[in-house]
Amino acid sequence: MVVLFEDPRKLPLATFLMQVFITLVVCKILAKLLSYIQQPQVIGQIIAGILFGPSVLGHIRGWSETIWLPSSLPAFQLIANLGLLFFMFFLGLELDLGQIKNSWKTTIPIACA
Repeated sequence: MVVLFEDPRKLPLATFLMQVFITLVVCKILAKLLSYIQQPQVIGQIIAGILFGPSVLGHIRGWSETIWLPSSLPAFQLIANLGLLFFMFFLGLELDLGQIKNSWKTTIPIACA
């Protein structure tokens, strides 16, 4: 018997792809909404993280048991941390040291704080 729509929660890769898809769609929607009030895209990503976490949607049993299965969280967190690591690495590559040298009087106190 052929099953057209299998439950993605039974397959780890399908669960991971579903989580990534939902995360990307919500981040893009929030980024587009926040662009109308001239906020950067990263603010939408931060708000999406707060929404998905235990602060808002984590209290809804159906959400955490259906989308974010406890068995799938370690793999998703690993990929998320690697993505954050690469993001910070690329930000460091784009850093203009000349601009920091020219404004060192304000840069040093801010970095220390």
